[in-house]
Amino acid sequence: MFEHTAAVLFVHRWLGALVGVAALALATAARGRPEGDRARAALGLVGALAAVQFALGVATVLTSVDLATAVTHQTVGCLLFAAAVNLLHATREAPAR
Repeated sequence: MFEHTAAVLFVHRWLGALVGVAALALATAARGRPEGDRARAALGLVGALAAVQFALGVATVLTSVDLATAVTHQTVGCLLFAAAVNLLHATREAPAR
């Protein structure tokens, strides 16, 4: 499967759409919940980066994989992952002692 370019692109696009929908669902579900300032900021960052990542993915395809756009898409993907880990830590309950 990883050697077939069309399959890789198909899976990448569907996973991108799935991440985008999941980020929107997370933002919608968390709206109005009193999680604290850090969690609210982390959630906003995940939502914003997911939107930017989706737009960069579309731009990468439309520019026939322009190098600068593709590298920016990769960089924002790493930042989105880091923001998601930060969100996980911000919303995680402290262990009982």
